[in-house]
Amino acid sequence: MVRYILVFVYIFILFGVANAQTDSGKGSKRQVIPDTLHRQISQDTTHTISYTDTVVQTENTVPPDSVHSNLAKDTVGQCNCATIVNNAEIFYNNGNYDACLALLNAGFANCKLSKKEKEEADILSARVNIEIDRTEDVNKSLVKLLHLDPNFLPKEGACQEDFYTNFFSIKVRPFLSVGFFTGINLPFFKVLQTYSVYQGVNYSAPYNLVLGLQEGVYLECAFLSRISVSASISYSSFGFKRELDDGTGNYILNYNENLSYINTPVYLKFYLTNTKFKLFAILGGSYSLLEQATANLNLQYSALDYISGVSSTYTTGEGGINQKAYRVSSFTSMLFGGGCSYRFKNFIFALQASYATEKNNILNPDENTRNQELEYKFYYIDNALSLSLLNINASVGYI
Repeated sequence: MVRYILVFVYIFILFGVANAQTDSGKGSKRQVIPDTLHRQISQDTTHTISYTDTVVQTENTVPPDSVHSNLAKDTVGQCNCATIVNNAEIFYNNGNYDACLALLNAGFANCKLSKKEKEEADILSARVNIEIDRTEDVNKSLVKLLHLDPNFLPKEGACQEDFYTNFFSIKVRPFLSVGFFTGINLPFFKVLQTYSVYQGVNYSAPYNLVLGLQEGVYLECAFLSRISVSASISYSSFGFKRELDDGTGNYILNYNENLSYINTPVYLKFYLTNTKFKLFAILGGSYSLLEQATANLNLQYSALDYISGVSSTYTTGEGGINQKAYRVSSFTSMLFGGGCSYRFKNFIFALQASYATEKNNILNPDENTRNQELEYKFYYIDNALSLSLLNINASVGYI
C-alpha cells in the first residue's frame, strides 16, 4: 500500500516539475489570442497546444514560428472564409507574422475571396513582409494588388512608411482612361493678303475674334510611368466679324461668320509630378475637318436720286449664307500646351490649355473659289487669312 502511495507522489512531483518548466523555461512563449479564436486544438506527435481563457502555452521542443504556422493551418480548417482576412489581421496585430502569412496563403488557395477581400489580403501580406524584411515578397504582394486594381491608391497613414515607399516605386499606371471635356476657343487671325472689289472701301479691316465652344470625348493610354498618349474627337466652333466702310458713311457693311470643325487631336502627355495632383505638358498634332461655315451680313448704304437730287440711306442684309464651299475643307496643325489634374478615387479632374499653331489661308479666297454673289450684291470679298487657336477646357475622366 505504501509502495503505491510513493509511486503516486513521485508521479505527482514529476508532473509539477514539467509544468513549472513549461511556464518558466527558456524559449517558451505566451501569446494573447482574441476571444474569436478560442478553441481546443488536439495533440499531435510534435507538439501540444492548449487554450486557456487568454493564454496559449507551448512546449519548449517546438519553435514558436512552427507553432504559429500550425495554429494558422488549424484555424483555416475551422474558420469561415468570410472572416479569414480579419483573422489574419488579428495574428498580424499580435505579432504572429508567420501565422498571418500562412493564413493568408491558405485563404488565397482555398477560399473564393471577393475583389475587396483580395485587396485587403494583398495589403496585409505586404505589411507583414515589411515587418519581417522580405522586400521581394513585399513587391510581389503590391504587384498582385495593382494587377487586381491598377487604379488602387492606399489610404494615407493606414500603413507603414515603407509600404508607401515601395508602393509608389512600382512603375504601374492605369492603362486606359476615358472621359469628356468642354471648354472655350479663342481664335487668332492674321491677314496674309488683302483683296478688294469696290474702290474706296477699307478691305484691310481686321478680323475680330468671336469666342466659340468645344465639347468632346477622349481616350488616354499610359504606356510609361509618366508618359501617355491621348486621342480625342470634338466639335469645335468659333468665328470672326468685320466692319467694312468707305470712310464717308455711304457704305458700311457688317459681316460675321461662324466656323465649326470636327477636331481629332493626338498628342503625348508628359507628367511632371507623380502624386494625386499632377502637372503635365502636351505635344502633338491635330486634324480639323470643316463641318459648316455660316455667314450673316448687314449693309447700310446711301444712294442719290438723280431726279430729285436727294440722297437716301438704305439697309439690306442676308442671313444663313452657306460659305462652306468657299473655305478650306480641312487642315492639320501642331499642338502644344499643358495643364494640371487631380485624382479622386477613380475619377480624374483636369484643366488644360492647348495652342494650335498657325494655319495659312483657311478662307481660300482664290478667284476660282470666291462667292461672287456676295461680291456683286454687297461688294464683299475675303482676304487670305491664317488661323491660330487657343483652347482652354475642363475634363472629367474615369480610370
